[in-house]
Amino acid sequence: VFASGSVDPFVLSWIRDTLAVPFMLALSIWVEGVHPPSRKELWKFALVGGVGIYAAQLMYILGLFLTNASVASLLSPTMPVMCSILAVITGQEDLPRLSRLHGCLKSGGILLACCGAIMIVALGKSKSKGSDDDDDESSNARFIAGELLILGNCAASALYLVLQKILFFGRAGQKSELDAPNSLTAAGIAWRELPFTIIAYCYVVGAGFMTLTTMFLACVSPTYVPKDTHEHVSRFDVPAKAWIVLVYMVLVTSVFCYCAATWANKRLPASVVTAFWPCQAMAGVLLSVVFLGAIPNLFDLLGGLAIILGLLAVCSGNHLLDAEERMLCKNDSDLQVGPDINTSLLGCLPEQKT
Repeated sequence: VFASGSVDPFVLSWIRDTLAVPFMLALSIWVEGVHPPSRKELWKFALVGGVGIYAAQLMYILGLFLTNASVASLLSPTMPVMCSILAVITGQEDLPRLSRLHGCLKSGGILLACCGAIMIVALGKSKSKGSDDDDDESSNARFIAGELLILGNCAASALYLVLQKILFFGRAGQKSELDAPNSLTAAGIAWRELPFTIIAYCYVVGAGFMTLTTMFLACVSPTYVPKDTHEHVSRFDVPAKAWIVLVYMVLVTSVFCYCAATWANKRLPASVVTAFWPCQAMAGVLLSVVFLGAIPNLFDLLGGLAIILGLLAVCSGNHLLDAEERMLCKNDSDLQVGPDINTSLLGCLPEQKT
């Protein structure tokens, strides 16, 4: 529906977010209870919600409007690569060691996936049937701008998961200042134990920003010109077929996907969580060809293949690294914590009883 342009993408995203908020709040209360944040913690939810919900969705709907679903699906696998880079920069994950196999796989996978993304942006162009403006210079510029917006969406989504780690969950398997009293709820529960509550509050912030954006656009220009008709209609004119899509968007892409990703981000490294994103790439291309008539060219396919192979290497490297760290923890679990103990092992040593 976004790519076809039959309905204002901002209005569609606003309706989606507005309808998803009650479901998320109800789920968080049902599973974890009521845990309102304190005033000094509001900035955390505002930052995570503003980046991961609002900014990411804003760039995605604009990018998808300027391109098509094939490009969005083929570029989305860059998010795990960006997340791995951000996790290393922020200290949430270790820098890959090129002297070990897992380090080579992770570094090589990042390089290969980035080359694939560059190939799609610079050389690829998924064309839609019946377009008469494919060779027009302004059309090409709009298409490249849309691709850059999709990449911006991937970066914002990656940053969103890393910020969740920094502000709420901490580095997997290690203690941090997040266990301090000022990071506890009024009931004395650590925020890291409330993933559904965290995403519900962050989504409220994102939905609020999207509401302000939609209302501002409605005030500036109350009409919208769909791609298929080129006639001015009300921005809030939503056809019946769009409501069918909205049901799926609310229940699956918003409630389920965001809650599942946050729940997994509590337990796994952020780069591992995002490693599953490429699964949607090939499905998106196939559905785009069937329903939208998009035709990916050779560079789109080669770039997408490079991204998938690169991410397989990243996932393999993460798996080998995790297995190595578990073995180290097992071998050193009987050690007493001392000043000369490697701090990277502190998270897997058993707590000493006093």
